[in-house]
Amino acid sequence: MRPPPPACLSTTHRNPCAALRRCDCPGAVSNSGTLQFNQTSGSLSLAYTGGATATLSLTSGGTVGLPQSSLTTIIDGAVNVQAGRLTTGTSEFGSTGTGSLSILGSGSVGTTNVRFASGSGAVAVFTMSGGTFANTQSFYFASGTASSGTFTMTGGTASLGPQSGGGLARGTNSAAVMNLSGGTCSWNYFEPAKGDTSTATITISGSARLNSSNLIRMSMGTSATSALTVNGGVVSSSQLRLGHGTNSASTFTVTSGSVGFSGIGTTINGNLIGYGAGSSGTLAFTGGTTAFAGATTVGGVGPAFGGGGSRGMVKVEGE
Repeated sequence: MRPPPPACLSTTHRNPCAALRRCDCPGAVSNSGTLQFNQTSGSLSLAYTGGATATLSLTSGGTVGLPQSSLTTIIDGAVNVQAGRLTTGTSEFGSTGTGSLSILGSGSVGTTNVRFASGSGAVAVFTMSGGTFANTQSFYFASGTASSGTFTMTGGTASLGPQSGGGLARGTNSAAVMNLSGGTCSWNYFEPAKGDTSTATITISGSARLNSSNLIRMSMGTSATSALTVNGGVVSSSQLRLGHGTNSASTFTVTSGSVGFSGIGTTINGNLIGYGAGSSGTLAFTGGTTAFAGATTVGGVGPAFGGGGSRGMVKVEGE
């Protein structure tokens, strides 16, 4: 009969990695094995204190579970999932420094409610070339004040969540860059530059697909700026709103590829180019195929939301 695991694997220390170093844990977790943490209090942390960093890699299958229910898994370091499955529950990547998540091959990652670069000035890196990522609630990227993040996807399937509470460049004065050149990325509420004075830059190219079943709502923060460029691939959503926040600015440029919006609803619920008070929104088309259905309003929407006028522009160039 296999002996029971050492007691340190069920530690409730704030930094279980430190606890693991203090006890005698013979051997290592075998390939295709299972490592499970089931904490009931505190926070499970990988390299949380002392400016340390940690690396967690899954390369040969198996399952690593960090399910903390209402608690938080904090990871300041690198997580690489090439095979097998990692589940983290509610988690933060980059709470005090840099947090990165890399998914490739047949790797699979599941989260419940996740924040990247959640601390002030923190940095986040999300890289995906294969496998799957599934988040069941809100997805926050560059969520801390003055934080930054880079989201790169060349393959695989990512479902970032059904709720609108998160966002890309979510923190005040934050900055985020998203590059999609392959794979499928789904986010029911795609909301770049959601924090006040935040910036977000998104590029879609190659065979990438960006699906937003509810709406694409750009520059929600006050004085936020965002730019989305489609150089290929497919972008689909129900509605588009540019310049959503007060005094914000958004641009949406299509050079090739396919873009489609169904435009559900009337003026308030349709496609709105220049939405918030004092905002501006610009649509520019130089190629590709773009389809808008339903109501689309360009400029002049701001007074309906308790402020000054908004500005909208549509530019069509090329053949």
